[in-house]
Amino acid sequence: MRIDEIITPQEKVTQTPKTWAMSDLRQQRSAALNTKTSGYFSKGFETDDPFMYGKQAHMPSNLLYDGYYQYVQAIKPIMDSNPYVPRVYSIKLQRDQQGYVRPIYKMEKLVPGNSLNKKILYGIGVRLFGNEEWFKAYNSNEEFEELESYDLWKYTAEIISNGIQAYPGKPKMLSVPIQYDEQLLEVIKLIKMITIKNDNIELDLHSGNIMVRPGPIPQLVITDPLEVAKTMPPTIMK
Repeated sequence: MRIDEIITPQEKVTQTPKTWAMSDLRQQRSAALNTKTSGYFSKGFETDDPFMYGKQAHMPSNLLYDGYYQYVQAIKPIMDSNPYVPRVYSIKLQRDQQGYVRPIYKMEKLVPGNSLNKKILYGIGVRLFGNEEWFKAYNSNEEFEELESYDLWKYTAEIISNGIQAYPGKPKMLSVPIQYDEQLLEVIKLIKMITIKNDNIELDLHSGNIMVRPGPIPQLVITDPLEVAKTMPPTIMK
């Protein structure tokens, strides 16, 4: 499937022949956590298509408490029109005999933001926040020449995260005024609504959860901004 074929993600449920061996899955998760492509809840993997990437949950879960699944469901209506959300092309739900579900996703391949030249990241920030000194939002004494790509990408994530937390108001304690891009604001509102409607899901947006869609004009993408609330047990929830 080509990246320019933006469609509503196809969702398919497949039945597994038996109940998962949970001890084996936990061991696999522990091993995967030591790799660069793995987070606490899921791992990434390459696909046969060089423009696509895969994401698979380590453990089965109740999808109502699955932050990424709920995010993908929420962005479906805007996936073909809003550049700030990822293009997810398929969702495969593996369901065992007890009804536990383990999602597998296929999506477009993105690149880490802090791998880009800092002048490119600066330009992305100006487009996002409508201020040429946006990188001074939390420290007005820093100059652009003093910063590295890592710093700019971290500040980008912080400004977006604080915007979500403050919505519908504006983040407080900013050293410079921020004016969010309208389509970015649409995603900010959507993410905030998910956390309001589901107490079991909370915001977890940092520099590792935003990436870039490469191209003539690199595009920031909010990839995985939510997680299970800390108050929920980190085990299967049916």
